[in-house]
Amino acid sequence: MNIPKARVFWAVGLGHFVNDVFMSMGPVLLAFLSVSVLPMTNTQIGLTVSAAQLIGAVSQPWFGLLADRTGGRWLGAGGVAWTVGCLMLAVVGAQTGYFWLMFIPFVSRGLGSGAFHPAGAMHAADSNREKSASNLAYFFLLGQTGLATGPILAGVILDRVNV
Repeated sequence: MNIPKARVFWAVGLGHFVNDVFMSMGPVLLAFLSVSVLPMTNTQIGLTVSAAQLIGAVSQPWFGLLADRTGGRWLGAGGVAWTVGCLMLAVVGAQTGYFWLMFIPFVSRGLGSGAFHPAGAMHAADSNREKSASNLAYFFLLGQTGLATGPILAGVILDRVNV
């Protein structure tokens, strides 16, 4: 196995893990909020999850162009911070009892994910051009591991907090 050694790879790889943890914990968080804080219909929950994913997907080409022009360093770091921050704002918004004050930041976190992915993939591949395919495989492994970790992490945290 050829595990990447470049520090820039590990910076974007761990960023990918964190970004995808916070993107994937959303549905579990919405289920909890719907029962405990902000009653929502199944349609509202589905709309919220779908809109966040769609915003993240549709924004990636635009952020990819921006990363090509700027090098993407701040897009990667800022994207992860945006994703995490917007999810926290969504929780605060839910506390108000108004769906739209939760919905807007929850969906907006998709922009952070959209900003991170092109810049992260670019730096993961460029960290060792001779092994760009295997570096990208590890980059995506870290992202998929984040996607798998987010829901259980959210469940454990919510079980501990919801005494």
